Amino acid sequence: KAVHGTVTERGMDCALVEIHREDIDDLPFLMSFLAAVDRQFIVFTDDLTFDHGDSSYKSLKAALDGGVEGRPENVIFYATSNRRHLMPRQMIENERSTAINPSEGVEESVSLSDRFGLWVG
Repeated sequence: KAVHGTVTERGMDCALVEIHREDIDDLPFLMSFLAAVDRQFIVFTDDLTFDHGDSSYKSLKAALDGGVEGRPENVIFYATSNRRHLMPRQMIENERSTAINPSEGVEESVSLSDRFGLWVG
């Protein structure tokens, strides 16, 4: 929210869009919709984490990667989290146990965190 305030103080016409954790599955649709609008957007979610058995992190990964369309140039995504890896350790370990190659399961789960460019703390 502070970033949005700073950006608008500098005269940029930028809209702030909050997406709640339970709506993450709709993020690819939202990004596609916002890409067609002639305006800059900051999309953010606060305290992003995923619970054991939650597969919606895959929707977030797809939206951050941009899929075939690529990431919209007029949208930036910010998230806050109290976890470094967004998913609980037991979920990462479960991914490892069900993967054909155990290291690939961990890479799949941890790779979401790698899509964020800045970690503070």
